Amino acid sequence: MTRFMLTTALLGISAACGPVEDFYTARSYAESYGECVGYCGFTLDLSNGVLNYTATTNEDDQSDVTTTGQLTQAGMDRLEALQIDSDQQFDEVYGCPDCDDGGAAELELELQGVLSTVRYEAGNPPEALAAAEDLFIEIMGLVEECAASDLYTLDDGCRPLDD
Repeated sequence: MTRFMLTTALLGISAACGPVEDFYTARSYAESYGECVGYCGFTLDLSNGVLNYTATTNEDDQSDVTTTGQLTQAGMDRLEALQIDSDQQFDEVYGCPDCDDGGAAELELELQGVLSTVRYEAGNPPEALAAAEDLFIEIMGLVEECAASDLYTLDDGCRPLDD
């Protein structure tokens, strides 16, 4: 009887806590270029299905561009399908981000409510993050043009990024 009660109690505690997340969630992606003219910083945040894109400039005759929207179910599915294994350990920095004017990139990851950021040379992510970078770059490229996509809907007022 005591073993049954203990097993029942443990099962109840386990069920109340919910399943343990086995994968990192990619939340945001950013690129920056130190030796740059024009738009030199780009950020795409997809946290909680909300799309926030910002391009920052260092030019007086340009203004920063901000675009907002929502991920569609297809976009949420693509993000979830990345399945970055929680057993994967990441360094904070790989290579030499933005050395030799090559640009820096970073992905923000979440695992069980804990955020971490992985920085690396733009275009050279750790292998386990390559698919995540590809998805964020795909969406950024479309959003920069205010292009339609089955991955998201954009709020009114989208302004294409000036070259």
